[in-house]
Amino acid sequence: MDDRLEMFVITESGDVKQTWQKEPNGSWSEWESRNFVENAKSIVVGKNIGGRLELFSVDKSSALWHCWQETPNFKPWSQWASLGGVGLRDIAIMNNEDSRHEVFALNGKDELHCIWQLL
Repeated sequence: MDDRLEMFVITESGDVKQTWQKEPNGSWSEWESRNFVENAKSIVVGKNIGGRLELFSVDKSSALWHCWQETPNFKPWSQWASLGGVGLRDIAIMNNEDSRHEVFALNGKDELHCIWQLL
């Protein structure tokens, strides 16, 4: 929680890569493959209650997945966990009043789906 920035991108092959500031307002790390979800189509990131980044992704089968930093500002990351869903796209994230994540996604019929953290 030291205000370093982190950035994620999806390559043309669907790999998720990450870079981060080595210190607040400092230089950036080399790009690293996160070996996250196979063939990611979209990603969003949010900061959870404990100050750790949490990454959400829709994969090639249009299902929703997430993983999180196990320690704020540092590796390692958790393994990916499925949040289910079919035919999802265009995901977005927000924190509600008590800082729990809510993730929104459209399906192929432009219907809005929402999932949220319970604790």
